Amino acid sequence: MSDEKRRYRRYTEEDRAAALADVELIGTSATAAKYGMPRSTLITWQEQYNIVHNPLVKRDRIGQLALAYLEANLQALIAQAYVVSQPEYVERQPAEGIAILHGVMSDKSIRLLEALHGSQPEAPALGADSVHRADAD
Repeated sequence: MSDEKRRYRRYTEEDRAAALADVELIGTSATAAKYGMPRSTLITWQEQYNIVHNPLVKRDRIGQLALAYLEANLQALIAQAYVVSQPEYVERQPAEGIAILHGVMSDKSIRLLEALHGSQPEAPALGADSVHRADAD
């Protein structure tokens, strides 16, 4: 090692808080690159502050990103559906193109409906025990 003094960068509490928050969202390596600091600094801070990696935070963030992507995708599909429903557009297209477009759009719509339905909890089925009979009173 040379006789040169090593220069250490001083970080403010705000720097630390921002970097540690980013570690939860984008990971240690990406945060180190973003802030231009060694990974070991981030790991040391996590140890100093007794921060335990919480995978639920990352899962929640990924869920938020997926939802934002889905919303943007659905908005684009709505805009496309409007354009292809215009008579001027339809008249300029070959019949086989319209048939393919119709098949794809209807298939995707049905799949979306199925996915939305699948995310809903099932209603409990009525069994023989749950039916109230007037003659049982």
